[in-house]
Amino acid sequence: MSTESTPEPGPILAECAALLAQLRNQYVGDPAGEYERLARLALEREQLVSYAYRDDILGRRLDGLIAPLEVVEVMRHAFTQVWRDEEAHTVLIRGTMLGAATTASSFALTTIEQTAGWLAGWSSSLKHHVPRSSAPLRSVLVDGLAQAARLVGKLSPDLRDELGHKSFRDFCIYNIDAEETAEMCWNRIVDLEVELGGANVAEFSRIRREEREHLEVFAAVADVLDQHDWLTPGTTAASLANTLGKIGSRFVLPSYREQPAATFGSAADVHVFEATTHSRSQAARAALDLVGDPEAPDDFTGCRVAIKTSWMMGYSVNDPSSVVDVELLQLLVDDLQRRGADVVVLEGPNLYSDLFTNRSVHQVAQHFDISPGCPVVDATEAVMAFSDEPMLGPGSVSQLWVEADIRISLVRLRSHPREHLHGSTANLEGLVPGASESIFWQRRFDHSVAALSVAVDAPPHLAIVDAWTDCPDGLFGLMAGHRTVDPNRMYVSTDALACDLIALRHTGSARSVHSPTLRRAIEWFGDPRSHIVVHGNDAPIQGWRNPYDTIVTGFFADLSYPVFAYLSGSGALFAPPMDDVFVERRPLPLPLRGLRRIARVVLGLRPPKPR
Repeated sequence: MSTESTPEPGPILAECAALLAQLRNQYVGDPAGEYERLARLALEREQLVSYAYRDDILGRRLDGLIAPLEVVEVMRHAFTQVWRDEEAHTVLIRGTMLGAATTASSFALTTIEQTAGWLAGWSSSLKHHVPRSSAPLRSVLVDGLAQAARLVGKLSPDLRDELGHKSFRDFCIYNIDAEETAEMCWNRIVDLEVELGGANVAEFSRIRREEREHLEVFAAVADVLDQHDWLTPGTTAASLANTLGKIGSRFVLPSYREQPAATFGSAADVHVFEATTHSRSQAARAALDLVGDPEAPDDFTGCRVAIKTSWMMGYSVNDPSSVVDVELLQLLVDDLQRRGADVVVLEGPNLYSDLFTNRSVHQVAQHFDISPGCPVVDATEAVMAFSDEPMLGPGSVSQLWVEADIRISLVRLRSHPREHLHGSTANLEGLVPGASESIFWQRRFDHSVAALSVAVDAPPHLAIVDAWTDCPDGLFGLMAGHRTVDPNRMYVSTDALACDLIALRHTGSARSVHSPTLRRAIEWFGDPRSHIVVHGNDAPIQGWRNPYDTIVTGFFADLSYPVFAYLSGSGALFAPPMDDVFVERRPLPLPLRGLRRIARVVLGLRPPKPR
């Protein structure tokens, strides 16, 4: 433990207490007004730390510590989880406020507060972590922003004095106070939520608890550093991990956690079956053999099997790439039933369900002739709470999925502008309610959080990425297959993460993982890439166009998410041409319809030409 004396609490605590008291007096008899003001303050603060705690910012400071690499990695993981928590807080409070916004001014104020938080996060990060001599021009700009903040009452003289280059230990001590102010603020918000009869008491209470945990993480790290940022004698990676583990298991690397073995993230072998060695039916049978009893692989008697697959992105019968391969699904169901299993096929609503009529799970399945001879069920019709909700986000998941004895994620290989590919892990997001809104500005959680919550709590026992035929590549393969590839492969593993990582490698992303979902999975479960054994063809897919193959497509891929999330009218502007049975609920104005026609041509959002 550090022999340095911990400084007295700074002015930030006193100022927060004074502000909370001032608002209570200002809004006597108006709890809704106090709630709205505090929520805006919370949004600004959460956005500030969501930027300030980013891995690429704190990582540079951690790399400069005089400490063994294994100790630094323990710290890095803990701070990464703090950063991810704060990101989730930002998304939830922003989505809550935007959902409640009834006027343009309310929407504008929310946007202004978040922008102010982003600027404050950037400014404070530069002040805290970059010596003035290393970035003189940026420092002058930050000084100007600080002066502007002081003039509008956002920055007191005492707090301005705190904004200077600090040792990492002093930075941690500063954030102990900052996290305590956040806890104080959320404590009052929870009280007001209860008083107003709001529906977010559980979520806001969790945020309050997590702010206390973040305080303890900063305190634990500050306690093992001296004033020179040297590690104190006797500190080891194991001792620090033990301290952090008492705060929460997510703050320690998987190797230090006491947890049962999980299929997801286990680095299980990946089998690549291809047409040169297996027929389609042989590959399907071999896949199911991986989850059967080794002593009786054909006996699934009484076993409940849930297959989560995908067809809700389907828009035209002329584009088979947008739905699951019906033949493969039928092969799997038939083989499972032959072995005595009770099978159910699951899918969840998506963004098109809100934009077009006749888009229920059952209606779309019927339109694409998906009738595998077993129940086809909307995964969100019967849900249950996560047994141990791993991260702030969706509170419930498909009950049929959780209670199944064997869970299978089956998805067709498709490119994705943000994830690089849509694989068996991303496929899981359809198992939680509200997933269809998890990519838009009003979202309360990100789609990657939805998928990872399922992967942590109820992971698939078998992952199948179907790359046999009609696999759409390019920039927007997820949405339409104007151009498709026939790799004649099937990726199969008992570890969905391993399965997706090998498919990612074979589609042009071998060196780095930019997929938000897979990157978060690696942060949570550890990086299995060096331990994965591939059986079968381990070569890249010839002719596959990765969204990031060129500078131009990479630019549009990076641009696609903010445009789609904030400017697409919840996806309406980029919807491909639907079959006539799907009727647009709220037709776009004529100019936007013209813009959509252009987007369909330029971005390939239309069925392929007959081959």
